[in-house]
Amino acid sequence: MKTHELSRTEIEKEAERLNLSICKKYDYTIERMIELQKTMSDQEEGFVVLFENGLRVKIKSDAYIRMAKILNSVSPLAIWEIFSDFHVPYEYLNQLPEEVRKEAEEIAKKIYQKMDLAMFELKAFMMNQIPEVDKTKADWRKELGLWLKVATLDSIMKKMVFPYILGDNDCIFKHIKNKARPTGNHLDE
Repeated sequence: MKTHELSRTEIEKEAERLNLSICKKYDYTIERMIELQKTMSDQEEGFVVLFENGLRVKIKSDAYIRMAKILNSVSPLAIWEIFSDFHVPYEYLNQLPEEVRKEAEEIAKKIYQKMDLAMFELKAFMMNQIPEVDKTKADWRKELGLWLKVATLDSIMKKMVFPYILGDNDCIFKHIKNKARPTGNHLDE
């Protein structure tokens, strides 16, 4: 089946026949459109630039992109919330509109880096601060608990000793995720 693109005149005639509105046509320079997109309302998506060779490029308004982020919950805290098993589900990122997907991926990458650092710190803490544990001894938990009670260590890290030794991955993930939580919905660099 062969198709062709309708001309502007053909589109206008068809829209009139169907009693539909169509987008306005402007003869702006690229520079002017970039300038205007900064002041458009969230009800105005932006511009579609049609080049002579048929290539089309969208210039989205800042307000429209801001609204898309709100409607699609693209913020550091929202993305942190959906982290599971050390990653953001692909389905979440894939369903985002293209104008906010790249930023969501960047936020997810930064959160993952913070989680990776927190995991490294936890492993280093366990290797350097916690005494060797002989889990074959019947009272190893009691001995370690008594040692932790008097040890002058970071209180949050202290809470991670037993989950780490016992391999409680859910508890470890929760701790690591909390260490990467954005503050005030901002990612600390």
